[in-house]
Amino acid sequence: MSDSFYEKLPNDLLIRFYVEIKKNIETGSLTNELDTELKMIKAVTQKRNINLLNLNYNVLNT
Repeated sequence: MSDSFYEKLPNDLLIRFYVEIKKNIETGSLTNELDTELKMIKAVTQKRNINLLNLNYNVLNT
């Protein structure tokens, strides 16, 4: 299986994609159909041992 788009991204950009998509879903700018995208990003972050819960707060407050 080939690498997904998200697997090719550096950690900082991957995290920003996650936060931006999640924020836009919560505000209604994007549909919940993008939950699939979030799941793909989460899978990559888990492989890289990135904790999104801690990073969401830090990225949003910078």
